[in-house]
Amino acid sequence: MTAYLVQPLHKSELNPFNLADDFIEPLRPLADLTVRDLYDKGRLKNELTPNAKQTLIRVLHSQVSVDGQCFSTLAAIDRMIASFQPALQGKNAKLLKLPQVLPLKEYRYE
Repeated sequence: MTAYLVQPLHKSELNPFNLADDFIEPLRPLADLTVRDLYDKGRLKNELTPNAKQTLIRVLHSQVSVDGQCFSTLAAIDRMIASFQPALQGKNAKLLKLPQVLPLKEYRYE
């Protein structure tokens, strides 16, 4: 966020990262789908194993859609944050590029 000179506009004493949390919220279903997939395959029991943690980290390379184009989750986060300041300056929420979650699939880098 700081790479785009975006300063948190709202924070609290309990959570100084509210804005960052808000940006991640549209991507929460990726973690939910991954945890459900691990559970359904019997790979998630009472605790997060190192393998389950690795699977969750790979969510950052899952494909998502932004404006009808596929990107890795990491690239989509970058696009979303980059679009925030123009959306604020233009007072136009349509300028904010929110990712859409696609079925779980690793993004193929070209």
